[in-house]
Amino acid sequence: MSGLGPGVTAVDLREAFLKVGVELESIEVMLNPATGCSRGFALGMLPRASVGEALVSNDDIFQRMKTAIVSGHAVTVLLVPPSAGRRPPP
Repeated sequence: MSGLGPGVTAVDLREAFLKVGVELESIEVMLNPATGCSRGFALGMLPRASVGEALVSNDDIFQRMKTAIVSGHAVTVLLVPPSAGRRPPP
């Protein structure tokens, strides 16, 4: 996610995405170490589907995420596929 203001927190992002029906497993706002303010982007992880849980397509999830408003601004949401060298957590 990018386009975040300097005061945006992980709580702000989590609440904005919950309002559009998307729950994130984790979210981390990247901070400027000198100021402690947001660097303008964050990394979020969607939860894995549980056994027997109805699957929602990634397209639907990302379309909903793109409608989230954080501190009065739309955020840019990009899909970052796992790299070949990393394995997803169990």
